[in-house]
Formats: sequence, structure tokens, C-alpha cells
Amino acid sequence: MMWIVIYSDTATKDIKELDRQNQERIIQKIRWFSERTDPVAFATKLASPFAHLYRFRIGDYRAFFRIVDRKTIQVLLILRVKHRKNGVKEKYWRLILIYCGFVKS
Repeated sequence: MMWIVIYSDTATKDIKELDRQNQERIIQKIRWFSERTDPVAFATKLASPFAHLYRFRIGDYRAFFRIVDRKTIQVLLILRVKHRKNGVKEKYWRLILIYCGFVKS
């Protein structure tokens, strides 16, 4: 099965705000996950009300994503990339919910 990685505008912005070393590390690790047969095996499923979302642990950073299932292609949609100390703050969850269309802005 083929996995494609798509970064949301917000995730791209999150990554651009990091130093070059962390940018490269995160992008390489997400690429590595996407090359596996089952990248979700390396992820943590989030608890309700975010049960449809997952996160990868990449050092001190967390990449929050969801899976978009297309018949022959699976898509990892990277929603946010945050330092672990900021990853669970209420405002970031709200942004994820807005992006996914579950809450209006």
C-alpha cells in the first residue's frame, strides 16, 4: 500500500518556525514513517474527542495527523507539529478541530 504525506498550511508554518536541524529531523522522520507498511503502528491514537487523530513522537516534538483513506492510496495528513510542552494546550486542539471541520472558527 502506498502512503502519501501532505502537510497542512499550519503544520508547514509550525515546521518553518523551528531551527534547521529540527526541521530536517522532523521531515526525515515523517518520511521514514510513511515508507513503512503500517506507519500507524509507530503512532499514538489520541483520546476522545480526538479519537480520529494520531500523533508521532519525534524527539521533543509531536506531529499530529489523521489518515485520509483513498482506495489504493493512504494519505497521512500532518495537521500540526508542536514541542511536547505545547502539544496538548487547549488552543492547539481547537485549531486542529477547526482545521478538520469539526468546529467553526
